[in-house]
Amino acid sequence: MIQYHVPGKEGLPGNLFEPDKPYYQHDWQWYYPKLIHMIPDNSSVLDIGSGSGGLALHLKDNKRCHVTCYDMSYEAVMMCREKGLEARVRDVENERVEGKYDVVIMTAVLEHLINPRYVLWKVRNHLRDNGHIILAQSNFSDLLSRLRYLIGYNAKYYEEPATNLDRGVQPCAHLHLFNQHELGRILQLEDFEPVEWAYATQPYSDAYNPDFKWYRRLVAWLYHTAYELIANDLFSEIVIVKARKA
Repeated sequence: MIQYHVPGKEGLPGNLFEPDKPYYQHDWQWYYPKLIHMIPDNSSVLDIGSGSGGLALHLKDNKRCHVTCYDMSYEAVMMCREKGLEARVRDVENERVEGKYDVVIMTAVLEHLINPRYVLWKVRNHLRDNGHIILAQSNFSDLLSRLRYLIGYNAKYYEEPATNLDRGVQPCAHLHLFNQHELGRILQLEDFEPVEWAYATQPYSDAYNPDFKWYRRLVAWLYHTAYELIANDLFSEIVIVKARKA
């Protein structure tokens, strides 16, 4: 059996892909449906940061897409290959991108890169003339993040104190903060034109925690109810953008 998790110093992760963590135990994330409808059937797709390949497999099986998966983690790539996906170990900041694609996807990737603009510039050269890039990013400007930051907490806190900083505004693996404005700006700097925006928030049934005190449950319910009614960047944990070459 492969030992996916390699412990690092002082309880910090030893690699970037840890299937023992809840995030990686799910092949399917709640924001994927918002993204999937942006992808035409029969597209050639490059999924950068594919993880264990749940999204790529859905695109292959249900939209007849030809999907190539890139991930820095050997273990993640092996899990993709076990699903019958074409997958390669690839660090897009330091290694070559190959081929031409109709769609390039990066879900929860840009915030981990040292130089996001360089990667956007690089993948632009691998999009066909009518191709699109789709980004799905944690939204720093959602209402709960703003309130948590205002009172001194980490704006994005994932209940993992051993691997996240209690101080600051993001988990320690997040090097950049994004919201709708910043995503639009960085895309335009690399000659992309946003053509479609979408907003996603974890369903209340999934986010519900019975250990929360009554006022936290009330705030969470109000927040998720407001999202269903409003659905904009103020009430969204994830911002999704589809952009074309300008």
